[in-house]
Amino acid sequence: MKNKIYKLFSVLLTVALVFTTCICAINTVYADEYTYSPTMSQGTIDGGAGAIMSNVTTRVYTEELISVADTVKVSLASGYKAYYHFYDASGNWLKSSGAWIEGDRTVAQLIEISNTATYFKVVVGTTDNAYLTPSTLPTGALAVTLAAAPEQPEEIEGETPVMAQGTIDGGTGNISANVGTRVYTKDLIPVSDYERIIIAYGYKAYIHCYDADGGWLTSFGWKEASSADLEVAVSETKAKSMDTVYFRVVMGTRSNANVTPDSFPADALKLVKKSEKHSDFTFEDVFEIGAASNGPWQEGAIFDGKLFLFNHAESGKVVDIETGEDIGTFMGDTTDFFSVHSNSMCFGTEYYSANDKYPLLYSSVYNNYEGKSNQYEGHCGVYRIVENGSNFTAQLVQVIKIGFTEDLTMWKSKSNNGDVCPFGNFIVDTDKNDLYAYVMRDATQTTRYYKFDLPAVSEGTYNSTFGCKTVTLNTTDIKDQFDTEYSVYLQGADYLDGMILSSSGLGHGRDGGAILRLVDLETKEVVKIYDAISAGVYNEPEVIAVDPETEKVYYGSTDGQLRWLTCIDKYREEKA
Repeated sequence: MKNKIYKLFSVLLTVALVFTTCICAINTVYADEYTYSPTMSQGTIDGGAGAIMSNVTTRVYTEELISVADTVKVSLASGYKAYYHFYDASGNWLKSSGAWIEGDRTVAQLIEISNTATYFKVVVGTTDNAYLTPSTLPTGALAVTLAAAPEQPEEIEGETPVMAQGTIDGGTGNISANVGTRVYTKDLIPVSDYERIIIAYGYKAYIHCYDADGGWLTSFGWKEASSADLEVAVSETKAKSMDTVYFRVVMGTRSNANVTPDSFPADALKLVKKSEKHSDFTFEDVFEIGAASNGPWQEGAIFDGKLFLFNHAESGKVVDIETGEDIGTFMGDTTDFFSVHSNSMCFGTEYYSANDKYPLLYSSVYNNYEGKSNQYEGHCGVYRIVENGSNFTAQLVQVIKIGFTEDLTMWKSKSNNGDVCPFGNFIVDTDKNDLYAYVMRDATQTTRYYKFDLPAVSEGTYNSTFGCKTVTLNTTDIKDQFDTEYSVYLQGADYLDGMILSSSGLGHGRDGGAILRLVDLETKEVVKIYDAISAGVYNEPEVIAVDPETEKVYYGSTDGQLRWLTCIDKYREEKA
């Protein structure tokens, strides 16, 4: 009775644990010991050449290639025998076992037969060479035990694209329609609409990048789902080429089995759309800041109730933050050669002179260098602001530069000017007197932050080119570093309450749209993302300025409107 109960329990347990997944194109069933019965075809395989003979009625063979690396053992029921055939990574036949084998074989024993094999197939027959077909082969007569069953991923809602027969050349982008082991996405897929590519276990994908006109740019692959479903971030296409607007995916099985659009399973490739951003980006319009005479205001910083604005050529103006009244103008004194773009701009804590009204102003050089030879990557200008009635002056009193901008493991991520903007933003933590420099690293699709002690204005070595002292920050000066998610085209930034407020994107949905991220410097992660476009603010973000007296945060874009971000106030209230 106990034995019957045990057998019944075993059957119920097996039924409960069985699940179906896709290995290559095999209809595979995993049970409690991760065993499965492969799909069989009628016929045999020539032991000397690997050719398939389908008219042999006393033999069946495994329809698909089985991975050596994924296999623990092959088991045969009593009364059956097996002949093993071995294949390389491309599915080319290598050799056979040379004799019929009865009983179980471990993967170690299989490797002894062919230690260069990547895959194998099994021919099965009865020991008395009786008539045998796939339908008469009992379940369990041949069982393959895997090293591990793939984890069952959460059910992900994704789109299944229309596939076409053929492949795309990885070096030229030319389409070959006569390839029977590959299918590819028929249409160009917009990068801006999708966030993930999901490749089912047992399949592999080759990804191609295209520009805005549908012109082929480059490719990368293979991405193989060798132990579980594999997710590839769509942002990796941008890492291959920042000009990527569309992509295509070529799909094949890891065993290079034949596949057609009709036989290609619906869940073998899924495209996951970007989640809709129902932004809580809320604001109140303050006043128009307009534009500079030769372009928009790039950034701003607030002190003593005054908003200081710089354009891309160090031409500035000062505005009363309460009334919007223009108070005066000023000009950076190095615009003729230093060309500060002022992508990030903030006041620090130190005063150049004890009698000065304003602390030092820090402005990043950033990327104002198209076609110019003096590309000061990783440089920050430090200015002394002097007020004399309605006249203001901005004197360059120090230059801070990163001394490891050519280190591809640290600052840049691509050689030969491969990164789009390797210039970096600089922001002062006015609570702890730290300087943060951060940069977008295209190859890794990350934004990297470095923390340094804020150099005193008296530090550095005199530089005759700049007419002031220069401080070089090297790797030995790094107090901390961390990476966050990728920000495409860094824009304005400022510091508030242990956070860097960093905007990015080009507006109107281009290259990330118009995004504001709150980066927590304690947890070293992005704790909040605001999508300005979904709130109806479409233009390119520029100004992020915090009023140190009221702690209000102001946002300006290329539409010339200054806005008070009430959403930041709300976030801080909820966090408190």
